[in-house]
Amino acid sequence: MFCPGISSLADGRIVINGGSDAEAVSIYNPATNQFTRAADMKIARGYQTSATISNGDIFTIGGSFTGGIFAKPGETYNAASNKWTLLPDANPGPLLTTDREGAWRTDNHAWLFGWRNGSVFQAGPSKAMHWYSTSGRGSVTPAGTRTTEMDQMCGVNVMYDVGKILSAGGSQDYTDSQATKLTHLISITDPGKPATVERGPDMAFARGFANGVVLPDGKVVVTGGQARSLVFTDIDSVLVAEMFDPATKKWTQLASAAVPRNYHSVSILLPDGTVFVGGGGMCPAAQGDNLDWWYVLGLLLSSFQH
Repeated sequence: MFCPGISSLADGRIVINGGSDAEAVSIYNPATNQFTRAADMKIARGYQTSATISNGDIFTIGGSFTGGIFAKPGETYNAASNKWTLLPDANPGPLLTTDREGAWRTDNHAWLFGWRNGSVFQAGPSKAMHWYSTSGRGSVTPAGTRTTEMDQMCGVNVMYDVGKILSAGGSQDYTDSQATKLTHLISITDPGKPATVERGPDMAFARGFANGVVLPDGKVVVTGGQARSLVFTDIDSVLVAEMFDPATKKWTQLASAAVPRNYHSVSILLPDGTVFVGGGGMCPAAQGDNLDWWYVLGLLLSSFQH
């Protein structure tokens, strides 16, 4: 399950698709604390992104980290029929970034948001934004340019209100790349229409591999990250959290974390309004140690179900 896509079904079950076992799909049921195997994807993928769309199906695209390096179009999963449907015209080409490591990095971690009528909005990390349709053979439509400055791979992207997206941080290349403080406020309306983009105030700290969580009042807390993105490390870690207030369009610095949270870290809003933060760069997988990954995944999923 290393580096899969993760999405939630309407009934609370969680679909985990791709990763190291690149075509495999598992469904976790919080009510029974059990995993079941689902139908394999049509295309093997890893480091792709998945998004739940308006009819409850799941859309995924890209993912050349595993399963071969080629233009991997979108496909959708229907849980009732346990079936994946390939969308050959949902072309990943327009969402690619420019990365010095080449094609296996350029279609990683698209910023996807399910929207109306089965549409999916792609806000980044490429400079260009797009609409994807999941009907028929699928399709892709330009939605404007977020920025002309740089791609923002592994940047924060969250929908803090209906049709309102905050993006922040990231770096031009996936790893060994200087992070940025850049933020943007993106507004979307009807599928196919260009998005409106406003340059937001910079964060106090440049961050790659950071995480963002929307609070119940619409503010966004950003935690962790590195001044220079570098996988499996705690180098140049940012410990101070920041909070963005959409009403005032200002960032406020919060308390410092005790532990760096970088590559493969996570932050999740809990039922009592606090934010759980875990994982991060110096994981045992990078150090040759053994770890009960099923135990760690269980902890994260048990938090995610709330």
